[in-house]
Amino acid sequence: PLLERLESNGSLTAEAGERARSQVLELNPDPPPFLAPHFCDLAQKEALGQRGQVATTLDLELQRFVEGSVRAHLELLAQHKVGNAAVIVADVETGEILAMVGSRDYHRRQDGQHNASISLRQPGSTIKPFTYALLMEGRGTAGTILPDLDLYEDSDLESFVPINYDKHFHGPVSVRTALGCSYNVPAVRALERVGTTALLDTLRKSGLVDLKETPEHYGLGLTLGDGSTSLLQLVAAYRVFARGGLYSPLTLLPEATPTPADTVLSDR
Repeated sequence: PLLERLESNGSLTAEAGERARSQVLELNPDPPPFLAPHFCDLAQKEALGQRGQVATTLDLELQRFVEGSVRAHLELLAQHKVGNAAVIVADVETGEILAMVGSRDYHRRQDGQHNASISLRQPGSTIKPFTYALLMEGRGTAGTILPDLDLYEDSDLESFVPINYDKHFHGPVSVRTALGCSYNVPAVRALERVGTTALLDTLRKSGLVDLKETPEHYGLGLTLGDGSTSLLQLVAAYRVFARGGLYSPLTLLPEATPTPADTVLSDR
């Protein structure tokens, strides 16, 4: 009917109308709305076997805010070739996951449905606070002095030799300064005092369960993040600092009886 009206009023020639009728229509509708897709994928697995409506811990308003923030930050970082991101927001006290973004765009063909928030990768300097916490569990304080000095120059070339990100040494520094500036050398010196076995045990108790190798396998590089873990595990682990040393796992489904917390670190 539309083509006929266009032909009748002279807007379309008969030849053009015939060509238009011969074209195969290919509809390309926008993808259906799928709110918090990575969260829902994970919640569906957690709720496997449940029937009817399933309540979750998601805060939809916060989820939308986080999704918008991810898009905005990636636009700012595009010139630095940063093309993807993941975010998890959880309630510190309850461990309920309030928002989760696993990729920039769930509908992107290349990697959209890959949930980077639960994927394993090296955690880098995020492990340093646990090393310093163990140091302070003993006789250390935030003012304890650690050597950020080149004391490894005569060591075996095959051994692990830490360097700072800025390629400089900063002399004797306090734990407070070393952590605030994320210096590598003092963190390794702290781990030499604490012991890799003690740090690995603490990390596992804090939920970093994919650190499955031996202390010897990781060595002093453990404090610099040479193991593998996920953002999901790290968020749960960092709640230990905010809860006076107590650990409990994160959850996507409200728990009638919350999982009892385990003591990982002293609250002093």
